[in-house]
Amino acid sequence: MESRETIREDERHYRTLFEQAPDGILIIDPETRLPLEFNDAACQQLGYSRKQFHHVRIDDYEVDHDGDAIDSHIEKVLSEGEDSFSTRHRVRNGELRDVFVMIKPIEKNGKRALHCVFRDVTSKRRAESLNRSLIDINTAVNSSLDLEEITRIAMTRAAFALKADSANIGIHDGEGWVTTYAHGPSTSRKGYPFGVGAARIADTVSATKKPVVIADSCQAAGEECASFCEEGIKSILAIPIILRTEVVGIMCFMYNSEGLDFGEDLLHFCGGVANAVSMAMENARLYQNEIEARKNMENHARRLAALHDISLLLNSETAVPRLFNMILEAAARVTNAGVGVMTMVKEDRTSVIAEYYAPWYGGSCRTSERDVSGLHHRIVRLVGPVRDAVRIDDLGDLQDRLNFPEGHPPLRGLLIGTIRDHKGMTRGHFMLSSKADGQTFTAEDEEIISVLATQSSVAITSAENLKREKIISDALQNSLLTGAPVREDLDVGFVYQSPSSEGRVGGDFYDFHALEDGSLLTVVGDVCGKGLKAATYTAMVKYMLKAFLSEGYEPGECLTRLNAAVSRELDIDIFVTLFLVKIDASMRKIAFASAGHPSPLICVSRQEAAPMEVSAALPLGIVDDHEFITHERYLDADSTMVLFTDGLMEARAPGGKTFGMGRLAKRIGTFSGTSQELAETLLEGAILYSGGVLRDDIAVVVIKVP
Repeated sequence: MESRETIREDERHYRTLFEQAPDGILIIDPETRLPLEFNDAACQQLGYSRKQFHHVRIDDYEVDHDGDAIDSHIEKVLSEGEDSFSTRHRVRNGELRDVFVMIKPIEKNGKRALHCVFRDVTSKRRAESLNRSLIDINTAVNSSLDLEEITRIAMTRAAFALKADSANIGIHDGEGWVTTYAHGPSTSRKGYPFGVGAARIADTVSATKKPVVIADSCQAAGEECASFCEEGIKSILAIPIILRTEVVGIMCFMYNSEGLDFGEDLLHFCGGVANAVSMAMENARLYQNEIEARKNMENHARRLAALHDISLLLNSETAVPRLFNMILEAAARVTNAGVGVMTMVKEDRTSVIAEYYAPWYGGSCRTSERDVSGLHHRIVRLVGPVRDAVRIDDLGDLQDRLNFPEGHPPLRGLLIGTIRDHKGMTRGHFMLSSKADGQTFTAEDEEIISVLATQSSVAITSAENLKREKIISDALQNSLLTGAPVREDLDVGFVYQSPSSEGRVGGDFYDFHALEDGSLLTVVGDVCGKGLKAATYTAMVKYMLKAFLSEGYEPGECLTRLNAAVSRELDIDIFVTLFLVKIDASMRKIAFASAGHPSPLICVSRQEAAPMEVSAALPLGIVDDHEFITHERYLDADSTMVLFTDGLMEARAPGGKTFGMGRLAKRIGTFSGTSQELAETLLEGAILYSGGVLRDDIAVVVIKVP
């Protein structure tokens, strides 16, 4: 009794497993190839009802093999035992499915039969295929930095993997969606705006940052679907291209048939392609930016080198009439200006003393009036009392005041450099206009002209009276040293002292730059040498440094690039020491780098000051590929930082000993006044210690962080 009950229980257990198995299971008669038994999974996978399935031979739905191919497997099983193989079956609705089949012989009711298991691996095979395609796409797009080539490779291979009839990529140009790439017989072409339907889908994808799937545009509601249906596009898949959480483009794949299976594996693949395209686009953009930055840097270096050559040339010319023409032509050439005019004031009369026309400008049309005193006063009001250069895009009535004869080409923009005398008073201007290729003057042009204006002023004054070198040097030095910034979060003070009453300019300098994030960049430097040559190099270094700082580089990288420019481009035969620090007062954090400059002193709460720890580094101009390091540290509350040039601690007493770092540290620690008062106290102490005779320039900058 127990034995029969056990058998019945085993039979029930077997039937349960047989019916609930996820794989299709059939018991086949080897003679007729018809099923003796089968489960629901077999019916579902092959698309037949249980009633229909009784009459379907096993080889009726195999499509990968010819004629008796299935028979060969059955014969092999009957003679050798079980067998397994992959094939493709056509489901009753016509769809092809990848199937893995396992067959083994069994005995059923005393007769031989075949136990067949069908496992549908279509999704697995598709996922494997899509994964291989995605790997190929990633490899391909990462091998190029050409954005157009990247897009072509990614979209062509993705459309092939997805079996799409057409595909395109679109971006939003501020006014609407525009096609940047089209593959296959797409209705949208490169450079053309999206149609109404495509634009609405793109807006939805951009707003939600999620894919949009339309399986059958002819059955779906909405104007966008109707427009696709009219174009013969039945299914659409739109994927966002996201970079740093922002949608930067849309990928669209279109199909001419509906009812496609847009499963998770396909969406995952599309997301991977979108990520690959996004990163490739970013890499290409960064590469193009790097090329552009390198081009700008090379152009800037060439212009600085040209400016350096011009400076040397101007300072070697003593004939004033020739000097006027040289200045105007140099200014026009370095800014690519088409036309230039120079005016000078003499005995309350302003006259045109030089004119320049580029060869490409279209001929020369001399001004009809030489006395332009009214124009001079108008320009003085525009430029102001302290600016060396100004850029004006809209000329207004200034163009008429130049009194060019009829037929003279209209001017485009104006760049003005100010010529000053030894007292800093305006003596005249050189005015440039109509830049080549219709371009407008830039901030860099203005900066170049500002430097050239300063150099020109020096050259003209020197040519007129070489005995005024003391006054010229003072004016130039003042143009190189800036005022202290007025800030609520920092107390800044500074002093500068030349070494003797002769007023000859040295190479010491300092500068301040306020950054957009609220940080303050402070630099103290020393160009080895004295006189106008040192001052010229100081100006070059200062403005090169300003250019690199405007690019947003950290202190170490900034010094590395400045060093390369100084070493290669300026042909400088003296070296430069420099200390650069970025101060974030809100965080009490500083980032700094040194190029062979004395380490600043730090004092906390009136304790004895101590030198900042900075890794040893060469001065600028020694080794052209030297890399400088950015250091970071946090300041304690009530900290005082003192930056200085070596003239301060090397002030020498009549007995021969230097002022030294120890004396500096003690004076800083015992002082309780403002930053400006401390800077003046340190300078006065060095002067008194040296007996009133300094041997070198001294620059001191004091910054207190409350």
